[in-house]
Amino acid sequence: MKAEINFNVSITEDVLKKIEVITSELKTEFAGFLIGEVKDDVITINDIIFPKQSVSGGSVDIESKDVLTLRSNDKRWKNLLGLWHSHVSMGTFWSG
Repeated sequence: MKAEINFNVSITEDVLKKIEVITSELKTEFAGFLIGEVKDDVITINDIIFPKQSVSGGSVDIESKDVLTLRSNDKRWKNLLGLWHSHVSMGTFWSG
């Protein structure tokens, strides 16, 4: 059995610009937590939190203690929708 859920996803111009700048300037992978809201059938991403991370040309590592610190200290965390990361010069695909 296959379930299908349809949502529209909207990203604010400000968040999109942040992602574009980071991906164009860095030659390493990089990650951020997507912040926003779900209302009716629309997911709106309106902010991004960049955690402390170790990056390379092929990986991003975020330590659990740094995630816990963000969770405790950043009020935006309550609107967490997901995690985003770049693939440098590789195409778009689901990471393993």
